[in-house]
Amino acid sequence: MNTSEFAYKLGVSPKTIRRWIQYFELPFNKNDNGHYLFTHEDEEFFRHIQKQLNSGVVMKDVQLIKVRKGVLSNTNTQVNENHKPPTTYLQKSDLEQLIDQVKNIEQSLDKKADEVVSYQLLQHRKEIDMLQKNVISLEKKIEEIEDKYAQILTQQKSTEPITQKKKNFISAIFN
Repeated sequence: MNTSEFAYKLGVSPKTIRRWIQYFELPFNKNDNGHYLFTHEDEEFFRHIQKQLNSGVVMKDVQLIKVRKGVLSNTNTQVNENHKPPTTYLQKSDLEQLIDQVKNIEQSLDKKADEVVSYQLLQHRKEIDMLQKNVISLEKKIEEIEDKYAQILTQQKSTEPITQKKKNFISAIFN
């Protein structure tokens, strides 16, 4: 039966069935129309998942009652203490393929990390350059202010004695 029929039988939407298949990485064949194909044996498997989810178990803690043919393992499931899943053996070529994939992912991750660090260093360098320009600008403004202040002090000192002389002269006239 196809996804829609199977979902109707379980009382869920077809999207829910597809989501479970993707989340638990379950291998299902598809027909020419792109619909998954299900058997009656699959109904028990999905009802067990549905029952756990309905009882409040989160998807990452769902325990599968059996491993479908072709599924190696699922890192998102926990093993029930009373249930031991069937042992699945990997062929040497499969293992080598997995190792190669892991190495490729690690290389890709290292490359991406290097790119991110390089970008961050460039950004920090730009910020430092901008801050240095601001510091230089502030230093110039401080020098200008100090020069103006020195000029004002010089003017006040030069006018102070004249003002004092005027006051003395005026007081001498009126006294």
